[in-house]
Amino acid sequence: MLEVRRGLEVEASALAAMRAGAADLERIESKLLIMEAVHREKGCAGPEDLAFHLSIYDASGNPIFNQLLSQMRESVQTLFGMSRVRVDFAARSFPFHRELFEAIAAKDPDAARAKTLSILAIVEEDIKDMIK
Repeated sequence: MLEVRRGLEVEASALAAMRAGAADLERIESKLLIMEAVHREKGCAGPEDLAFHLSIYDASGNPIFNQLLSQMRESVQTLFGMSRVRVDFAARSFPFHRELFEAIAAKDPDAARAKTLSILAIVEEDIKDMIK
C-alpha cells in the first residue's frame, strides 16, 4: 500500500505545485492549520492529516487520484488510524507537511515531490518499527 501511495502522492503533490490556484492553496493551508492545531493538542492528527493530503489530491486537477484513493480507502484509514495504536505515529513527519505546502505554494514541483517522499519515508519507518 505504501508503494502505491508513494507513487500517487508524489505525483499528486508535483501536479498540485504546477496547477493549484488561489482557492486550492487556501483550502490546503486551511487543512494544514487544522492538522497542526490538532497535532499540537493531541500529539497526532490522523483524520486531519488525511484531509490535508486529500486537499492536495484535489489541487492536482486530476480526479483519478481521489478515485484511486477511494479504492484504497480501508488501507489508508488503517494507516491513518495507527495514531490510535501509537500516539507518536509519524509525528516526525509533521514539520514536512508545512514544507510541502510551502513548496506547492511556491509552484516548485521538485520540492513538493521531495517533501512528500520525506513524509512517506517517516511513515514507512514507523510502520516497520511497529511491526517488529
